[in-house]
This record gives sequence, C-alpha cells and structure tokens, in this order.
Amino acid sequence: MKDKGFWWCFGIYIFMFFVDLWSTLINLELVKHLEANPLYRFGGLPLIILFNILVLTGLTFWYIKVKKPGYRFYVIWIMTVVILSRIIISYQNYQIYLDPPTIEAAMALTYQQKTAYIFKWSLVLNLLPGLQALITYFFWEKDHKIEVLN
Repeated sequence: MKDKGFWWCFGIYIFMFFVDLWSTLINLELVKHLEANPLYRFGGLPLIILFNILVLTGLTFWYIKVKKPGYRFYVIWIMTVVILSRIIISYQNYQIYLDPPTIEAAMALTYQQKTAYIFKWSLVLNLLPGLQALITYFFWEKDHKIEVLN
C-alpha cells in the first residue's frame, strides 16, 4: 500500500474527529456556554464539521500532489498536532460529562477566559514541541537525501 503512514494518520484523524464530536455532543446543554472554538461562535457545530472536512480534504490533496518529502512531513505533522489536541479536548469534555458544572457556572465563563485556557494548552502541548521537531527536521534534512518512493 502506497503512503501507508499517511493513511494510518488519516484514519486516526477521522476517528479522533468523531470522538471529539461525540464528547462535545454528550455535553450538549453546556456546549453553548463552554465551547471555546471560535468557529462555534459564528456557525455552531455545522461550521466546525464543514471546516474539518475542508481541512482534511486539503491536507489529503496536498500530501498526494506534493512530492517533496519535507512538505509531506509537514502535512503529517499538522494532522498529528490536531490528533493530539483532540485527545486532550475529548478527555476534558468527558471529565465535564462526569462532573458537569451548573448552568450558572458555565454561563459565568467569558469567551476570553475560554480562549485563553485553550490557547495555553495548545501552546504548551503542541506548538513548542512541534516547533522543536520542525527546527530539528530543518537541520537534519540538510544532511540527508530524502526521496519519495513511487
């Protein structure tokens, strides 16, 4: 099978999308008060679903059409960052399901508080290690000839 690593990552990406969607839907009555995704404010869950379909389609097209290994690495890296983010978010959503806050407590959170919380976790858990990986790959690629097998 060609591009085995990508297709494994693709499958896990789709699986985690559905896990994330499920973990959001089990908290349906609290979602409008707790959801921190900026897309939710503008179009709700349908916009988030459409955006995810477009992103996955774009990443797949990019991976298949581009033959430079460095760019292909970036596509898999982006997908991995999203997968890891979804694992964390799904876990947090499930914890809310197990011990839900009151509606009043959920309503008390401002959009800025929710955004700051998500940004902090995204930065710490994904961006900094990812930046290290990209910089390392940049230097490593200078010493190694990499080719895509056809």
